[in-house]
Amino acid sequence: MIDSVFRGQSGLTRPFQQAASSEINNYRPTYRTMSAQSAYPGPVSRRRLRVGRPRHTGAAAEGLSPRDEIIDHAARLFVGRGYAATSTREIADAVGIRQASLYYHFAGKEDVLRELLARTIRPTTTRIKQLEADAADLGWDVALCLLLLIDVRTLAEARHNSGLLQRLPDVTATKAFAEFADARADLSDAYERFAANTVPSSTTRSDDAWGATPIGTLLLQLAEVVIAMRQAGRPVNNDVVRSIAISGLRLCGDLDRTAAARAMTLVDTYF
Repeated sequence: MIDSVFRGQSGLTRPFQQAASSEINNYRPTYRTMSAQSAYPGPVSRRRLRVGRPRHTGAAAEGLSPRDEIIDHAARLFVGRGYAATSTREIADAVGIRQASLYYHFAGKEDVLRELLARTIRPTTTRIKQLEADAADLGWDVALCLLLLIDVRTLAEARHNSGLLQRLPDVTATKAFAEFADARADLSDAYERFAANTVPSSTTRSDDAWGATPIGTLLLQLAEVVIAMRQAGRPVNNDVVRSIAISGLRLCGDLDRTAAARAMTLVDTYF
């Protein structure tokens, strides 16, 4: 009854039909713009979308800076595929950035390699002077063990076993490697000094087993054993680290293990 009185065929009451027709005939589109009081943009205002590749989130989740993300992915690619076979575009794609963004942080691929190589030795070489200064109180045998432990830990914690890069032919042909080789020679010289102060007669090994190889070179190679261990999937735990320190003392002719044990308790204060 109510429907038959108040509704026409369209389903709206007659006054509402007239009002709707008037609204349609007199409609003029209006547009809103953003104002200080408006929380949402009107039809004229459009949000500008960012264009580009989405960023890779795996490394970022670990709290790495953009520069360190590049280093991390480059280490994985250089070690896994080879330095020469990896391009800056592939590194950028792995990180999830444009190639141009990579050049904001590094001058080129060799600059990335230079930083990777430096990170496998710089944490050790920057502590040489402090260890030499502390040797009078620590004892040279403890200082030598500490230098070995720092070197071993640096290589054991290098991302994607990037210490392996120094052994790749396509890396050794670069200028970046020549700079790394100079730093490595300085570290070998430091081992030589520490060994000479620990046991004065240990500056060279002239027996049949070692030939005339300088003790500094032998100690350096001893620390770098962890590179091959990681490559073979073997764990570098505290027992391994302690054994390397003890072996270093034995190379110098010092058979006292107490220095290695003390160095193990002190290494965290230097590293």
